[in-house]
Amino acid sequence: MRPLTDCHAHTELSYCADGVLTIEVYRAVLDDPGCIIARQALTNHGFQAYFPPDIAWSWEFLDRPALFDRHVTRGDERLLAFKEELENCRDDRLIFGVEVELMGDGRLTISDALRAEAQLLLGSLHVMPRAYHKGYAPAQAIESFFAYLRDLAASGIDVIAHPFRWLRESDVPVPQECVEETVAIAKAHGLALELSARSRGEPAAALIKECAAAGVPLALATDAHSLAEVGRLQPVVEQIERAGFTIDRVPLFDGRRLPSR
Repeated sequence: MRPLTDCHAHTELSYCADGVLTIEVYRAVLDDPGCIIARQALTNHGFQAYFPPDIAWSWEFLDRPALFDRHVTRGDERLLAFKEELENCRDDRLIFGVEVELMGDGRLTISDALRAEAQLLLGSLHVMPRAYHKGYAPAQAIESFFAYLRDLAASGIDVIAHPFRWLRESDVPVPQECVEETVAIAKAHGLALELSARSRGEPAAALIKECAAAGVPLALATDAHSLAEVGRLQPVVEQIERAGFTIDRVPLFDGRRLPSR
């Protein structure tokens, strides 16, 4: 099997992750001879680094981006400290990444200074900013989704993380044409699309087939938030096999951001 990169995982720096998820936990898993992961990206949430828990979990920063400016020093210091800890390991298998959101004013939840430091940027959608909200009907939700996705894709990220999760959690069916348009947007911007071990009820097979046909790389991801999820990339390999491919026959993102970014 070709060397695989886990492009998305969290440590104790993320409020939503188990407090035991240290860098050393990931290194120990990589050292296991049975581990199929060769390189590990650690991609904590930008908004959870910048904001204290009460603001982070209120999501109000999405519609009040000025809050980000007030907390930028806090977040930069926390992320730089994590980056320094990672560099002190002197382990080339580890990648310093950040998972970012798009705020209502079009900015990402990361400062320009930290963007320059990050080796990998994942762009995601968990809560829709009001600026992109078109309505609650399925057709309006899909319109909102693509308005957000197009701006996210143009923002300088490397990977669109769990692309259809927001639609699934909004109980909106994802038609084939939605998958096709998502892949087309990724291709137009030179991005990878995440295939996650945490996907539930998302159109993984359709995504794999469209990416393979279009030559859009898949970013394999555990999206680990707990100890039990660390290193569990096999479910993603199985998704690829169920779609009728082998891991060697699909385009994969290796975690290295393009020099132009």
